[in-house]
Amino acid sequence: MKLITLFFLTVGGKSIGRLVNGIAVREIPTKGGETQQSIQLGHYGAGQWSARVGFLKKDEERGKFPPAVKSGKVFEATLVALPNTKKRTPEDPSIFYVLGLSKDDADTRILVRINTEGRYKEGAIGAYPKGEDELPHGWGKHTGPDGEGESFWHDGLVVMVPGDVLPVQPEGGAPEDVIGLYYDSKRGLCIVPVAEYQRLAALAAAKSAAVKPATPAVSAPSAEATPVVAGPAPEAKPASKKPKAKTTKVKTAPAAEQSAE
Repeated sequence: MKLITLFFLTVGGKSIGRLVNGIAVREIPTKGGETQQSIQLGHYGAGQWSARVGFLKKDEERGKFPPAVKSGKVFEATLVALPNTKKRTPEDPSIFYVLGLSKDDADTRILVRINTEGRYKEGAIGAYPKGEDELPHGWGKHTGPDGEGESFWHDGLVVMVPGDVLPVQPEGGAPEDVIGLYYDSKRGLCIVPVAEYQRLAALAAAKSAAVKPATPAVSAPSAEATPVVAGPAPEAKPASKKPKAKTTKVKTAPAAEQSAE
């Protein structure tokens, strides 16, 4: 499946969403003195959380291969869930994710990295609905000029299929800065204003209810996830674990730690 990154720029005091093809890869030093390619989400530091998504190890006999890296990015890959054999406590996840070589050209899904980092605004939270199958994500924070006050941003992966629509709140953004991320079957992944998001979400909910009365809308977030705040504030504790416009479209635009057996 294709990989795309959503990030935000601050222009004239406003948070502007941008989409680019591919997800950036980092070279992470290992204990053996070598480096390991992976995607790093979030940020290291007190009250922050960094998650890494590594690559599948090459095993020709078993048909396992890592994804191709071009110009420091991965543009196509498959997300592979592996059992966590190093689980030490009940709180540790039972699985972890790595990226493997994409073998299905007909796969219409998109793996999107949503990075809500924006600008400092005391108490602000950049977030997006993570869904029932929570994929790897991290978070970071900004501190006020006087060292007081904090704002947070989330950075993680979501898988979208045609018709999916979800809201994204940039860190420090005003209510009008909230955007909708819409996967149009013809135009591809698009950024739409919040009013258009709400219309599309309502249509998706109505369509889903007509087909399966007991099934919620495709990727439609709950009421708690709608603007202005699209999610709960992460716990800012150094020792804590995970804290529980115009329409723009992408054409072909050009941004844990465990190894896979």
